[in-house]
Amino acid sequence: MIKKIITIQIISLLFSSCSSFSLMENNHANINSVKISREEKETIKLTGILFKTLNNNWIQDKKYENDQISAQFKIHLARDGSIENLKLSNVFCIDDFNNECETFVINTKKTILKSFPIKELLSINYSNWEYLWLCFGSKEGNELLLKNKKN
Repeated sequence: MIKKIITIQIISLLFSSCSSFSLMENNHANINSVKISREEKETIKLTGILFKTLNNNWIQDKKYENDQISAQFKIHLARDGSIENLKLSNVFCIDDFNNECETFVINTKKTILKSFPIKELLSINYSNWEYLWLCFGSKEGNELLLKNKKN
């Protein structure tokens, strides 16, 4: 079974600048001009749905904005789109696991729980979203998490 990894970089600054979202919008606009598979189209659609839903439900206190925090969650979803299992699989904080990191992880988990089920997923092939790995944090935080994970 193929499992999907979706990385969504979410920080408050990203929401105001929307630079990553604009790039995603451009990807949607170019779908018809580039030949891609049905599964790739579904992945692009899934990414857009997840980004929009999580963005709308984002729970984060402005005082906890740190460019070097990242949290990765593994989610197993039931066929009805509800969460069957949610697990924090990895977290990276430049200053180890302090109050800021703990709050970030708690708020990220609340965001995920508030966001599911997502009814739009039901129109996408179940195998494309049954297992999700969502990575939250800044681009730098996510890169540090992945780099730290390899070591």
